[in-house]
Amino acid sequence: NDKNFGGELHMVHKQVGGDRLAVMGVFLTPSATVPDPIMNGILSNFDSFADEAHHSCNISSPYHWWQEEIEVDIKKLQSIQMNVYDLIPEGATFYNYDGGLTTPPCSEIVEWSVADKPLAITVAQYNDFVNLMLTYVDHETCEYGTVANPATGSTSRPVQPLNGRTVQRICPVGYQEQKETVGVVSSLSADDAAFPAGQTHAMTAFVVLSTLALFVV
Repeated sequence: NDKNFGGELHMVHKQVGGDRLAVMGVFLTPSATVPDPIMNGILSNFDSFADEAHHSCNISSPYHWWQEEIEVDIKKLQSIQMNVYDLIPEGATFYNYDGGLTTPPCSEIVEWSVADKPLAITVAQYNDFVNLMLTYVDHETCEYGTVANPATGSTSRPVQPLNGRTVQRICPVGYQEQKETVGVVSSLSADDAAFPAGQTHAMTAFVVLSTLALFVV
């Protein structure tokens, strides 16, 4: 509805034995006064990977949010057990539709479910995300590899027309936790209410945080 958010995180699930994806999208807003603990763990791991690439390429590392916190235990943050589904705002419903990837080749292989409530993170956490996106260094070529628009800093794909597609509003009534664990993230499957009637998908969570769509407004 013509409203932009500071960013978006995606929880990506891949079809077993196929190429379809199911992606849960949650918008980000830098409005929290207390850091989100799960986001702290994700950011500290991303920062560690980024710092390794910068160091190996003899490039100075960007500033990180946790450098403001003297008492932060980075190793503890990086070893935190987390469930990424806890990042979904409580009481959120979802807009569900068939769509494509947000990056080239933009293949039409994605079933999207976008939460109607944003996740609040702190300004410091948000700034760290922006730095990660804008200062990305390819560890093999040692070249900056951000796909951000140089004028706006945005990494988002332009809004696409519906082209006859239907957007459904889904109101889940619960989630069933599976025993299987992917990395340090519990794999969850939504009940049937999370998907349109007649559609079933064998999906497995394989990426904690695959894409951040950042907007500068």
